[in-house]
Amino acid sequence: MRTPDEFRDLGSSFYAGSDIGLTPEQWIVARISILSAREKKRSLEFLNELLDGKPDSRRLLEAWESAGSNYCFHEPDLVVFLKMLRDALEQQLQQ
Repeated sequence: MRTPDEFRDLGSSFYAGSDIGLTPEQWIVARISILSAREKKRSLEFLNELLDGKPDSRRLLEAWESAGSNYCFHEPDLVVFLKMLRDALEQQLQQ
């Protein structure tokens, strides 16, 4: 599965210091609010595919690392974070 450019753009927006003073939920909303509806939709489609069923931890890590973020997660935390990201994207697209 190829990581789409839209998800890479989103992932790279999570950089050191971009979360200062924010809860994880606020941080995610702040990062996805800069995306167009098309970018949000494509990122959501990718996350749905990535997280469908029992996610492969190696594939999750590869997808996150290919996005260019300098935030590192261990597998359980990465799954939680990516699910939060997916849910926030879904919520913004429904508005």
